[in-house]
Amino acid sequence: MSADPTFRQAVATVLAELTPQPWDYTDGSGATLTVIPAGLREDYGRAEVMIRAAASKTEAAELGIKSSGLPGLLAALDEGTVWSHVTSLDDQLTVTPDAAGLLLVVTDVVYDSAIRERTATVHLPEEQRMPLASALRRALDVARGWEDPPVCAECDAEVEPGVTWCSTRCRNAADRHDLPEVSGE
Repeated sequence: MSADPTFRQAVATVLAELTPQPWDYTDGSGATLTVIPAGLREDYGRAEVMIRAAASKTEAAELGIKSSGLPGLLAALDEGTVWSHVTSLDDQLTVTPDAAGLLLVVTDVVYDSAIRERTATVHLPEEQRMPLASALRRALDVARGWEDPPVCAECDAEVEPGVTWCSTRCRNAADRHDLPEVSGE
């Protein structure tokens, strides 16, 4: 027995509306900046927001910033300060405020038959600084939604971020694991 096509269409519509869409901005030179929310399950603090800069339709540089690193970028956008981030794959995003807005430089390193760098630059006017920050905040919320919550080091119960044990009992149990075994003889 198959599902009603109207039901399938309704579910598809709801899913499409709930799925955050990428945010795009194209500057006067035709360069485009895109913020893409994460969509993969990750450990706490490791879900990524993708940032892509495309100088043309065929030349683009892209990197992923982990959810644990995005608050620094958001603070820099709020304060209008310089910010730079290098990933473990040597990809880099640099945000530099200037008199007319922000200069974003995205460099990614491509490891194929030869190691090469792709760099794309996008200039955002001052009016686009806060929309970019808003798009990054929404993408961060989505990324955190895909993260597995942190768990107790002893019993796998969920804990608050930055907390190692769910209770004093688990903390004491962990301490007992560290004690040398005592022979009963």
